[in-house]
Amino acid sequence: MPWWGRAIGGTIGVLVGGPIGGILGYVAGGFFDKGVKKNIHGEFTANERRQTTFYAATFSVLGHIAKVDGYVSPQEIQFAETVMRHMSLNSDQREVAVKLFREGKKDEFELVPVLKQFAKECGNRRNVKKVFLEIQINGAMSDGTLDAIETDALEFIAQVIGFNNVEFQEILESVISQQRVSSGKAEVSLADDYKLLGLEQGASQDEVKRAYRRKMSQYHPDKLVSKGLPDEMMDIATEKTKQFRAAYDRIQKNLKSRTDTVH
Repeated sequence: MPWWGRAIGGTIGVLVGGPIGGILGYVAGGFFDKGVKKNIHGEFTANERRQTTFYAATFSVLGHIAKVDGYVSPQEIQFAETVMRHMSLNSDQREVAVKLFREGKKDEFELVPVLKQFAKECGNRRNVKKVFLEIQINGAMSDGTLDAIETDALEFIAQVIGFNNVEFQEILESVISQQRVSSGKAEVSLADDYKLLGLEQGASQDEVKRAYRRKMSQYHPDKLVSKGLPDEMMDIATEKTKQFRAAYDRIQKNLKSRTDTVH
C-alpha cells in the first residue's frame, strides 16, 4: 500500500486525523516500533488519504455489520479474511485489518463519524463509495441470509455516505444478482444478468450496450484506484468487470437468438 508506513513525527493516525485516524493510531501505531519505515519527506497525498480511509472504514464497518444482528458468524469472519486475501496483505497489514474488524464489533464503535469522514474524503467519487457499500452488503450476505436488522443497517450506511433509498435498493439488487451469477449453485437467469447491469429484463439492445459501457467505465480498476480505491483492491474491481462482460455476452446471445428466430 502506498500509504503504509508513511508517518511524520507520529503514526498513520496523526496524518489521517478524525475518528478514522484515531482508530488507526490505536490499532496500527505499534507497527512503527516494529521496523516499518517512516517517510520524512512529505505528507499524504489526497489520494493516499482516500486509500487509507477506504482501508480503515472497510474493515471496521465490516466488523460492525457482522455484529449488528447480535452474532458474528464464521462465514462473516471468513468473508473479511477473503477480502484480506484478495488484497494480498502482508502479515502486519493483515493484523491491522483484523484489529479494525474487531474495533467495528465493539458497542462503542463510532459508526456515523467514521462514515462521514469516509464520505468526506471520497467527495463526489460515488463509484468508490459504491464499491465500499457493495463490500458491506456482500459481508452481510456471506452467511446466506440478510435479515431486516442487517438491511436497515446497510440502508442507513448508504444514506450517510450519500445514497438515497432508491439507489440503495438498486445496488442491493445488483449485489444479490451478482451473488447468484457467481455462486454457480443455480442456473444463471437473464433477469439476474439484466439486474447486474442495472436494467429491467426487456431493455432494448441500445440500452443494454449503454448500460454495459457505463458499468465497465465505472468499475475500471485503474480509474477506481486513481479515485481512492487501494491498489490492493484492484482484483475486486477486475472481478466485477468480468461479471459485467459475462452478463452482457449472455444477454447479447439471447437477443441474437431471438432475432434469428424472428427472421
